[in-house]
Amino acid sequence: MTSADNGLFHKADSLFAEGHFFRSTIEYERILFEHEAPGIQREALIKKAVALKYQERYTEAIRELNRIAIRSPKDTLLAARTYHLAVCYYLNGNYQEALATIDMYEYALDGHPLLYDILIIKTLSNNHLFKFEDAETSLRQITELQVDESNGINSILKEIYDRGKTPRYRNPERAHDFSIVIPGSGHLYAGAFGEGAVNFLLNASALSFGVWQVYTGYYFTGYVVGVTFLERFHSGGKKRASVLAELKNIENTNKLNMRILDAIKEN
Repeated sequence: MTSADNGLFHKADSLFAEGHFFRSTIEYERILFEHEAPGIQREALIKKAVALKYQERYTEAIRELNRIAIRSPKDTLLAARTYHLAVCYYLNGNYQEALATIDMYEYALDGHPLLYDILIIKTLSNNHLFKFEDAETSLRQITELQVDESNGINSILKEIYDRGKTPRYRNPERAHDFSIVIPGSGHLYAGAFGEGAVNFLLNASALSFGVWQVYTGYYFTGYVVGVTFLERFHSGGKKRASVLAELKNIENTNKLNMRILDAIKEN
């Protein structure tokens, strides 16, 4: 008889099914506190982690999942733990950790139904890290696991990966350095043409004002106002260019991943 059969998890599972994730988390924690049997502990831990995931408390969910000891490649919780752990790492923005988790156990999940979903997370994580060759490999693995041919995924493979039309990586450090030399150029590199033009004009205006004030004999005003504003515009522009590059990378990989997810949902 399992814990679910004897009603131990009935209240917590019912709360979870009704969408009361916070209350179900408390119930799963109560079970963990009151019962020391390894089987019950493991089941409560994974269910608590899933409830935390639905609350977007990914760091806590990861901690609970890591408490589940995997005894062997044949462990019944291996696939579920790997999947939920990879998802939590992914949703928390820890793409490298998501890939490390999958790579550690993927070999043992051959033939398991959850491998399909795990490979999806692997593909999306590789895209976010701009590892497009690895993303293409895992995406092709997904097509091999599908019973029916996926025209949507095959189309993405042909139109994007085969032709090398994957998103271009904008290096935040390079965007920052460009803005040191020519204000606004880092914004242009990051794809923010309007902001780049504005930043250039602000810096040029501050510099021109300072020079004009010094030329006309207003040295104090030229230094205090012109130089001060120029320093602020220049410093802020460098930081903004770096942020814009990061945001552009996220935007582009999100668009690619949404296309992949839409293609998968169509099947």
